[in-house]
Amino acid sequence: MEDSARASRAAYEAIVNAFQSKPDTALEIEILPPAIAPPEGCIIFHEGINVGIPKKALVAAFLAATRIFKKRSEQATLDRPEDAFEVSLLVPQFLMSTSTKLLIWFRSPF
Repeated sequence: MEDSARASRAAYEAIVNAFQSKPDTALEIEILPPAIAPPEGCIIFHEGINVGIPKKALVAAFLAATRIFKKRSEQATLDRPEDAFEVSLLVPQFLMSTSTKLLIWFRSPF
């Protein structure tokens, strides 16, 4: 796996872990400007229900989520597509496209 794909996957997993940490609770999510960076060794800020995601990490996670959708359309995958959907919803301009893909995915036979 190349470095950019590895970084995308790490950002994706960090965001998914934040979503799964409090499954029945609404999270306070903020997209952070480049001037605000998480502590060294962290990809995102996450404390309780507060999640801060740098724009760069969000884009990387979105790319990983897109790859998961693409893999799902080609073959079954171990990744949970609903996690990919949640991550991709954080990028507003892709909201309609993602909703359509999810609808198609859930209607397709396994």
